[in-house]
Amino acid sequence: MPYLQSNLDDHGRVSISVGGSSRQTLTSDPSCAAIFTAAGLPARHEDKMALWLRCHVPLGVAFESIAVAGKRRGKGAAWRRAQTIALGLSACYRLVRREGYEIYPVSKKRLDRLPVSLIATMLWGLSHVAPFRNLLATGEAECWRSCRRHVGRHRGHKGSTSGSRCYSGYEARIAKKRDHDRTEVSHFS
Repeated sequence: MPYLQSNLDDHGRVSISVGGSSRQTLTSDPSCAAIFTAAGLPARHEDKMALWLRCHVPLGVAFESIAVAGKRRGKGAAWRRAQTIALGLSACYRLVRREGYEIYPVSKKRLDRLPVSLIATMLWGLSHVAPFRNLLATGEAECWRSCRRHVGRHRGHKGSTSGSRCYSGYEARIAKKRDHDRTEVSHFS
């Protein structure tokens, strides 16, 4: 998982960054970490790489989703969108725990313990930072291609005839879950 970043500016010039401020490539193979480091690519061995990835993906999806929402609006994501994505992140971490895994590493474990409203605030704030939006919204086309492939395999299903409906179905499931969670909370209040 190399940490390489390249950007294309408005004039068509490419800038490339290797490593970045304290960023390192993580690898499950200690010998690869040594080779990468020797080649000038900061790297370190990660003992629990499968678990690290399992816990990183929900956060990566949340970051890319909020960046895309912010880029579409041109000025950052709407508060409601940030809440929806924060609920999705929280649900993903619940799923990881339900499958018997711990949330790893400690930084993600701390994030998982935060209230959804605080995570939504963080996501909303990040979506209003233009460099964050520009960097992470680049994955939107890839997301839609994946969604269309998924829809293509499930053509006979109600509501799955286009990428936008696929995404809308996801939003409807999140809204239903949010309503269910509110009902559960009100029973204990």
